[in-house]
Amino acid sequence: MVPIKTPIGHTLGFDPVRFAVMTRVNLQMSFLTTPFAGALFFVRGAAAPELGITIADIIRGIIPFVILIMVGLTLCAVLPELIN
Repeated sequence: MVPIKTPIGHTLGFDPVRFAVMTRVNLQMSFLTTPFAGALFFVRGAAAPELGITIADIIRGIIPFVILIMVGLTLCAVLPELIN
């Protein structure tokens, strides 16, 4: 998506650094949230079976981090001087 979105952002007049940071932070949030959540499935596969860790346990554990990413993304959108 980045090679497709970058020229569009440039054409629309977005600052390339800000556009790149916002895209990367948004991608990081997508790795932690469903429906794809690649990081969740990776962590579930890496956990030892004898621990009995379920996907629900992992989701409950990442909720604070997703909230922090959302707050950071919102701050970067509202206050662009944080990025530059």
